[in-house]
Amino acid sequence: MHKYLILDESGKPLFRAVMRQAMNGGVCRAELENEEDVEKLVPGGLFQLMGIRDGNFAEVRFLRGRGETAEFEMVRMLDSGTRQNLRIPVRFESFLYPVSGAWKGRAAIVSRDLSCGGIAFVSEKALQVGISQISGASRTSVGGYTEEERPHDSEQFDVSDQRTLDEVVHWLMELGFLPSFCTACYREGRTGDRFMSLCKNGQIQNCCHPNALMTLTEFLTDYASEETKQTGFALIEKELQKIPNEKVRAIATENVEAIRASNRRDFRF
Repeated sequence: MHKYLILDESGKPLFRAVMRQAMNGGVCRAELENEEDVEKLVPGGLFQLMGIRDGNFAEVRFLRGRGETAEFEMVRMLDSGTRQNLRIPVRFESFLYPVSGAWKGRAAIVSRDLSCGGIAFVSEKALQVGISQISGASRTSVGGYTEEERPHDSEQFDVSDQRTLDEVVHWLMELGFLPSFCTACYREGRTGDRFMSLCKNGQIQNCCHPNALMTLTEFLTDYASEETKQTGFALIEKELQKIPNEKVRAIATENVEAIRASNRRDFRF
């Protein structure tokens, strides 16, 4: 028995199928999981068959279906590069358990696990526990970030969260979190032992906190909506007062003002 995935023409997974013989040209017959899946296939439509274990990957044309059996006509074999770029979303269900005592019980997670590795989900409770990095307005098309509107016809996989980055940033700030776009530690070489030494003595807060405020100021000034700007600048004014080192606080305040008043950018500690 040979197991295959049936994908639409754009590469989006549709159904699982089983063949008694591997694809070798001509007409092939596949047994789908249920009759309703066969009825969803359009005669004459182009699909892709990907062998889960045997490595075959081909473009096929659907001919006819009967019961749970679907007949396909081979159009062409697809190269390995097409297979390597494929991202298959799989439903993921689990539970998130607290470790800080901030809340009790467990929170259900229903998410999408991608074949490239990693589980993506956004949960307010997860943020409260300590999740520190999330994605916003992600695009999965090659060159997708160069286009003004998010392209959907060339996406490698679906992104269920369709909010804009402005909306995600505003949502985080309303929850009381401080979004940061900072990459200063990588750019300054604060990695490995150097980074850990700053963390252990608590001095990293005199880098991360002001850097978060300055990079957020850049985003608000250059890209944010008026509503997000109002929320963000009010948050930044409060957060500046929380920087423990007086000298760092004064420099960060000056830099925030410079970003808002001019084209000066890329301040960092």
